Amino acid sequence: MTFESLLSFGMDTDPGRCRAVRADRRKIVGLNRSVGHDTLQILVQPSIWLLHAVLWYYRLGAPYAKFSSPYLVGTVSTRRAQMTAYLTPTGVEVARHAIRARLRNQASLLKYFGKYRKEADPAAYEAIQRALPSLAALENELDGISGATIDEVRDVLLGIEGRGGVVYWGAIAAMLPADLGFPGRTGRGATDPTNMTLNYGYGILYARAAGVLATVGLEPFAGFLHTDRPGKPSLVLDFVEGFRAACVDRPTLALLGRGWRPELDEHGKMTPETRKRIATAVNDRLDTRDNVGSKKFRLQNIMVMQARKLATFLRDEGDYPVYVASW
Repeated sequence: MTFESLLSFGMDTDPGRCRAVRADRRKIVGLNRSVGHDTLQILVQPSIWLLHAVLWYYRLGAPYAKFSSPYLVGTVSTRRAQMTAYLTPTGVEVARHAIRARLRNQASLLKYFGKYRKEADPAAYEAIQRALPSLAALENELDGISGATIDEVRDVLLGIEGRGGVVYWGAIAAMLPADLGFPGRTGRGATDPTNMTLNYGYGILYARAAGVLATVGLEPFAGFLHTDRPGKPSLVLDFVEGFRAACVDRPTLALLGRGWRPELDEHGKMTPETRKRIATAVNDRLDTRDNVGSKKFRLQNIMVMQARKLATFLRDEGDYPVYVASW
């Protein structure tokens, strides 16, 4: 049986229950409720488990289960190194990497958005130009922070991250259409169109990142910059800092800038059609290619590459360079 034939093998074909399936040679992602036992046996073959697991999604796009082979996380040395790093300067460096990646990618996206605004929208262009040196200054400040463990310096690092967010979102606010009424960045419970759209896009990114981290042998719930809490995927939150701007902010803010607006139901929740539109924008962006060195890779593959570099860095077997998206 070919890899591609897994699309139909053992899966429910009732259009009322099978909304969409997406597959390629790196991943299988489906919204199916019914998958046969024989299909699962095929999916755990080594030829299938190259990079990603199989995720099941509710119709509205949130993942509720992941199916994976136990051998995907069989590299015990990686997790032991991850836990040890929490009590050493290595953990501090991973946390600094997260903020550095966030600041650089926020600056890169502002440059991208500002390329054609000098004449078309001078006010937004000026706001972007004011923000860029501020982000660079915060990165310089980051370079001066060191500590024996992450617990010693976490509050200082989070302070830099927070100030960077104020600068970045202030510049974003200056370029967004006025009718969006953007109040600034808010997370859970947001009711404005911009934050609702961003939050849903981030949810998709979190699911992707969790699968990537687990696949390379890391524990998604044991982070460094973000504190531990039951049910909180703190390493996922650390890891995505370098991918938020490129993978979610860019496509969702572009949608809003072109006049698209999320539709809400009678309960103030985004409609399935709206969620699908956001998911399509984010997934299409993850499929685009960007430069790493002299070669181009899909963004979703760059995430895998970065996760592998993080794992080798924690094992003291290699560097963990910052990925910065092209602009």
